[in-house]
Amino acid sequence: MSASSELPHSAILGKWQSDEAKTLASMREIGGLSDSVNQIFQNRFFGQLVVEYSSYSVRSLLLDEEWDSEFQKYEVMDVAPDRVRIRVWEGSINDWLDSDIHIDGEYLYVISGAMSFREYFRRIA
Repeated sequence: MSASSELPHSAILGKWQSDEAKTLASMREIGGLSDSVNQIFQNRFFGQLVVEYSSYSVRSLLLDEEWDSEFQKYEVMDVAPDRVRIRVWEGSINDWLDSDIHIDGEYLYVISGAMSFREYFRRIA
């Protein structure tokens, strides 16, 4: 067994790509979004973000753009069977940000703070 699979948060390790179809379905379930907001999100807004979790660092990148957050360190705050809570160092604001990563079968999701829908991610590596 590899050392990373022995970590309590090993379920989130790897590369994950935003899943446009599942995320849009989650938005429709929540409802209440204006037509203009729906139009923005349904025009390939989702599906472009890739998040990569290593043992204690995370990075994000956009597939269609040359943007890469580079690796940021994180700390594991809590682990449950269906959730991992991490604290990520955000250098741009020089502070820690807490994030709950939910585990849903073969997917991870995070809750959008403003609109409370789920952005789903599927493992790509």
